[in-house]
Amino acid sequence: RVETGPQACGAMRVAPRARVFASLLALLAVAPAFADDCSGHGVYDESGGKCVCDTPTPSPGASGFTGDSCEIQTVGVATPTVSAPARLTGELSGGQWRCYFFPVPLPENGGWRFLSVALQHAEMDAGDPDVHGLFFDPTSRAAYPKTETSAYDFHEVSSASHQVVDVQVARGELGGGEIKNTSSVFICVQAYGAVATEYTLTAAFSTCPSSFANEEDVRNVSNHHAAVKLLECSVTTPADTQPAGRCDAATGTCECAAYDDHTFVPPSDGDGDYANSGMYSSTQLGFGACAARIDFVDLGVGADSQSRGKVFHNQTLSPGRWRFYKFDVDPANDHQVVISMNKEISAGSWEKNYASLYVRHETVPTNHWGHYDLPQDFVTGADASVLVTLTEGDEIYQPGTWYAGVFASGGTDASFTVSFDVFDCPMNCSDRGTCVVAANGTRVCHCDLDRNGNPYLKNDCSEEFSNWLPGGDEDENGAASFRVNGTLASAEYDYFALPVMDLRESKRQIELVLSASFSKENLMYDWEEKPALLLKKGLIGDDNGRNQFPSITDYAFKVTLDEFDVEYKIELCAAQFATGVWNAAVYNPERVEPMRYTVSFRKHGVCPSVNELECSGHGACRANDASDPNFATCDCHAGWTASDCAFPSCPDGSFIKLPPGTDGGDHATCFRGCQGGKRRATGCDEILCVSPARAAEGSGETGEKKCVVDECESDLFHVDQDKDLSCVFRCAADSGDLLSPKRLSETCDPATVRSNANAISGDNDDGGATGWWTLAFVVALLVAVGGGAVAVARGAAGDQSVGDRLARFVTYVRNGFTIDTWDRRNDAYEDVDAFERADFD
Repeated sequence: RVETGPQACGAMRVAPRARVFASLLALLAVAPAFADDCSGHGVYDESGGKCVCDTPTPSPGASGFTGDSCEIQTVGVATPTVSAPARLTGELSGGQWRCYFFPVPLPENGGWRFLSVALQHAEMDAGDPDVHGLFFDPTSRAAYPKTETSAYDFHEVSSASHQVVDVQVARGELGGGEIKNTSSVFICVQAYGAVATEYTLTAAFSTCPSSFANEEDVRNVSNHHAAVKLLECSVTTPADTQPAGRCDAATGTCECAAYDDHTFVPPSDGDGDYANSGMYSSTQLGFGACAARIDFVDLGVGADSQSRGKVFHNQTLSPGRWRFYKFDVDPANDHQVVISMNKEISAGSWEKNYASLYVRHETVPTNHWGHYDLPQDFVTGADASVLVTLTEGDEIYQPGTWYAGVFASGGTDASFTVSFDVFDCPMNCSDRGTCVVAANGTRVCHCDLDRNGNPYLKNDCSEEFSNWLPGGDEDENGAASFRVNGTLASAEYDYFALPVMDLRESKRQIELVLSASFSKENLMYDWEEKPALLLKKGLIGDDNGRNQFPSITDYAFKVTLDEFDVEYKIELCAAQFATGVWNAAVYNPERVEPMRYTVSFRKHGVCPSVNELECSGHGACRANDASDPNFATCDCHAGWTASDCAFPSCPDGSFIKLPPGTDGGDHATCFRGCQGGKRRATGCDEILCVSPARAAEGSGETGEKKCVVDECESDLFHVDQDKDLSCVFRCAADSGDLLSPKRLSETCDPATVRSNANAISGDNDDGGATGWWTLAFVVALLVAVGGGAVAVARGAAGDQSVGDRLARFVTYVRNGFTIDTWDRRNDAYEDVDAFERADFD
């Protein structure tokens, strides 16, 4: 209920206190009732205020109950020994306990010095069984198991991460005689948490330290996993059947067999890790049980570092077992020592072939934090490959004796190979460069170039730039984009060399977008460090700036990738890319689970405009194809110009003058006018011709003008006396090309052909008709002449002069031939010009 107001607030403060007080009273009231019940497995003792449970220390084969409310079942088991160990299986529901009650060996039977306990749970069991031990004696130490774990003498609670865990207890290290001289021990199994579990408990007392190994031929049918075998003074490998040492019953110590012509006395740093105990779990190493051994590594001395080193093939360890390797580091010869462990991991298997590598100076390492120097990162036995380096100049590098240790941290045998190498330069330049040793002893790798012309990266040439792929047709920016799809597993970075911005592009407005996204199988918590996209500018030098790559502590731009499958961007402009080169990286902070990523780099041209439209609305922006020399510029429409296409190409009515001969012909000066902001691309709007050229104009509204030089000035009258013909050769331009010069035709104009003062059409020649007309003409002429002569003669006798009479006669004759029905010339061109008015009579 939600209430408001001052009274409500006061009520909310008082009510919880009242409820808590009432609850406590109720619990106190019913407590005796719970205790009286004792889970049905005991009787409540009111005088002592506790339950007296039924048979809390049962004899072998019997069962009983213990605990504050008798809620823990106890099972009696005969005294286990190395020759007859106890192997007990069971199932527990979440939070349930079960205890096994063991009598310890009596002194008359040899007594005991060590108790070894191993706890297994099924291979794919999701439960978390823990083991706890409590020594008991009915007279001197009547301590019974409880569900409070702090009440126990020993325990092992790491089975959630290991299929097999073990405890070995040395009687001599138990402290006072109260514990040492107890007659029995409770070993209890707890199903920690709310999840049920299956388990197998193996236990035995021994005189000398013992160790466990997988016993593949002994399998428990109910939980389907290999059993463990217990051997006093251990074995050297899981396949061995004979102990690695001999038990001295008088002293309770193992005399370990010598190997490789040497023995080893484990060092001690005062914390009990190297005690003469057989315990090989997370607190002791197993030297006392001959379960651990040390091999000696001779790194050699010589100038050729590639021939120096040693490899240990096919190393095998039982679960929880250690193996160590001793080597010496000499600064005069050992610039870098590299220790690597490689193994195969079976896919889909739980804790198969788990092994971890640790390195420590001057003494053997353990898997306790602070008890190893390397590696400095989180250690997991799941990695297929582990590598640690000791490099001169590093803070961790120290001359003297070093130890490398491999620990089989899983529930199965671990098989691996360990290698030791010495290099003059870091990682021998990863076989991608040349080691250069200066006079002062400085050692530097000169890295080779990759297939793209970029140098390999880092001081050991171990990294390289990832290859860009073209964006492809599916990318909205086409050829202007690049992408990389990759996966980061154990690697911390992937690197990318961004394309160089040339001078032409740097002067234009170009948007540069570097983006990245990532995904994983499992979600990330808010408190976990997130991946990042990094960008750094490299100054151009001998390495072209490509060796100056970004890191999580050294970058110019950074964007954190907070969410899965979300694109995060770094946006820059061309001016920022104008100098130097730029290198990018994807940072992977959590290298336990593979991280899939996509990185893209895009160039997008931005063209100028005087308004919100592209290229002022008068052009198209060349925005996508970075290979185009005109990338990021406007392609203006016809009639518009300037970088933003905002200005007409020319003022209307204006003209530009072209150099002589540029257009319009050799004798022309061409002028192009502006109409609608545009000028014609070819031809002339106006033209000025130089003699003897003349101006000619083509047809159409935009007819071209051109200066031409004619080959003739006028038509030519032609007479062919052989054929009794006359005609005109025309001087004219080609009718199909008005810009061509005038030329004389090679044939007569048909309309001008004449023969005998009449037009002749074709080859028609009516000889008879012509003859008759000729005869008639001659007769008429004779009559006229005769008549004229008489008239003149008469005139002479009269008042008129002979000349007057002759003129009148001629006029009369002429008038006689000019009647309307006869065209005396038949000339269709009489009204043209003086030349064409020629009289063809």
